[in-house]
Amino acid sequence: MELQARIGQRIRRRREELGMTQQELAGRELTRGFISQLEKGIVMPSLKSLELIASRLYRPVAYFLEETPQETSPDGQAAALVDRALIRLVEQDAGAAQELVRRVADSAGGDLKRTGEDLAPRLEAVRGLLAMLGGDLQEGSRRVQQAIQALKAGGSSRALGLVLAALGCVLARAGRWDEAVVALDECDRLLAELEAEGGRPASFVRACRAVAYARTGRTAEARPVLEALWDQYGRQNCYIMPGEVLVALADCYRAAGEPARAGQALEQAQGLGRALRLRGIEALALERQAELLQSQGEGPRAVDVLSEAARRYRETGDREATGRLQVDLVRMLWEQGRTGEALEKAGQALEDPAVESARVQLLLLRGQILARLDRLDEARQDLELAVSASESAGMSRELAAACSELGRVLRAQGEHARASEFLARAVALYERAGTS
Repeated sequence: MELQARIGQRIRRRREELGMTQQELAGRELTRGFISQLEKGIVMPSLKSLELIASRLYRPVAYFLEETPQETSPDGQAAALVDRALIRLVEQDAGAAQELVRRVADSAGGDLKRTGEDLAPRLEAVRGLLAMLGGDLQEGSRRVQQAIQALKAGGSSRALGLVLAALGCVLARAGRWDEAVVALDECDRLLAELEAEGGRPASFVRACRAVAYARTGRTAEARPVLEALWDQYGRQNCYIMPGEVLVALADCYRAAGEPARAGQALEQAQGLGRALRLRGIEALALERQAELLQSQGEGPRAVDVLSEAARRYRETGDREATGRLQVDLVRMLWEQGRTGEALEKAGQALEDPAVESARVQLLLLRGQILARLDRLDEARQDLELAVSASESAGMSRELAAACSELGRVLRAQGEHARASEFLARAVALYERAGTS
C-alpha cells in the first residue's frame, strides 16, 4: 500500500478508536479539512505535523510509517481510552466518557491492578467522577480521592493531572466552587502541557478555573482570563462555556464597581442561553441581573426579573435553585415593604411540591415576617414547624435561627420559661458552629 494512503487509513482508524472528532485531532495548529484530506490519502503530512498527530493519538510516529507496525498492548490501548474518558469529562461530555469506559473492558487484558500503566486508579477515578455526575457525590468523591492518593504514590504526573483537571471541572459543574479551585490549582502544571498540545481540554480547564475564581471572590485574578477566553472563543464559536464565562465576567465587573459592563455581560449571557436553549444559563444570568437591579435601587424590576429566573429554573427541573429563589423573592418583597405580597408568595411556595427543599427557610422567613407584624400566634405556628423540620433534616444553622426567633416570640407572649429554653438552645447551636 502506498505510504500516503497507509498513513491516512491508520490516522482515521486510530482516531475513531479513541472517539475523537477530526476537529479535536486538528486542535489549533491544524485544520479539520487537513485531517480529512490526510485520512483520504490526498495529502502527505510533514514530519512535524505527523509527530503532533501521533502524540494526540497515543502512538509513536513509526506506527503510521511502518508496513507492519508494532501494535500497542491491550493495556496500553485501555490506558489511552481512559485518558480520553478523562478529557471528555474535562469537556463536560459524560456520555462519551461512559462509552469509552465500556470499551476499556474489551481492550484491557489481565488484571488491571497489575499493569504498569497506573491504569486501575485512573479507571477508578473515571468511574468515581461518573458517579458524582450521576448524583452520588459522596461515594463518587471517595473513589476519586482514593485514586488520587494511589496516583500520587506511584503514578505518572500526567495521569494525576488529568484526574485533577476532570475532578475540578466536575466539581465546578456541581457548584462546589471552593473544592473545584483546589483541584484545578493543583493540576496547574498539566495545563501548560495541554495548552502545548492544543485543542479544547486546556481551554475548558482555564475556563472552569477562572469561573471558579470568580465564584469564590477572586475576581481580580479571574477577570483577565475570562476576558481573554471570551475574546478568543466566545465571539467565534460557543463551545467553551460561553454562558458561564459571561456570568462570571459580570461578577468581576460588579466587584470592580462597573455595573454597566456587568449588566451588558448578563444581557449577552441571557441571549446565549435563549439561543442555545440553555435554560440553566439563562436562569443564572437573570438571577444575577436581579441582584444587580436590587443593588441599584430598582426593587420592582428586580422582583420581576427574579420571578422570571425562578420560572426558568423550574423549567430545568432544578428544584433546589427554584426553592432558593422563592425564598429570595419573599425576602426581597419584604425588604421593599411589600409585606402582603411577601406573605402571599410564601404561602404559595409552601404549597408547591417543587420547592420542598426550601420548606424550612420559607417557614422561618414567614414566621419572622409575621412576628414583626405582631401576629404572634401565626408566627409561633410557623416557627415551631421550622424547628421540627430543621431538626429532622439535620439543618443546624436553620435550627439555631428558628429556635432564636421562636424564643423571642414566646417571650413576647409571656412564656418566659419556654422562651429561655429555646434561646439557650440557639446560643448553644451558634457556639458549636463558631458564630455569634
